[in-house]
Amino acid sequence: MRQLRPSCPGWAVTGAATLALAACGPVGVAPQGTPGDIFGTTEGGGPSLNYIYDEIVPLSAAGYISDNCDTIAFSQVEEDRMLRDLKERVLEDGITPNQMDAIFKGLDENAEFQRRLSADQSAYIQRWLLDEDRPETFCAAGKAELAANSKVARFLIDTERQV
Repeated sequence: MRQLRPSCPGWAVTGAATLALAACGPVGVAPQGTPGDIFGTTEGGGPSLNYIYDEIVPLSAAGYISDNCDTIAFSQVEEDRMLRDLKERVLEDGITPNQMDAIFKGLDENAEFQRRLSADQSAYIQRWLLDEDRPETFCAAGKAELAANSKVARFLIDTERQV
């Protein structure tokens, strides 16, 4: 697992997801703008890739839930599907695989990205009152996400309902 937020050890994005989005390969020329610019603004001249962030948060939330609840599993199939769709969209936006590699390598050091991610993660934890010492809080959150058919639910499987 690749940590995105050191102060929240359970919350991570899988290394496979990050590598697949980054499309591997040597670092080339970074796109115009900085990684801070691409997530939500085009201030630095680069394209807005906010839609990637909008997938990272539910993906990591689903991983956090499934890691802490024995009856909720993570859907690798859905993660793979999401990654394929995102890579296609990123390429359509004119971002090369080398540029994506440079962007993702810079996220850990990007203060604005980390601030935004930390705030969203904290809000999610508070919303569901998640407590790592009480796995039932994760199971309840996962079941509620599944019942609501939310963006997080896309990556969850209720193993109690599997035949």
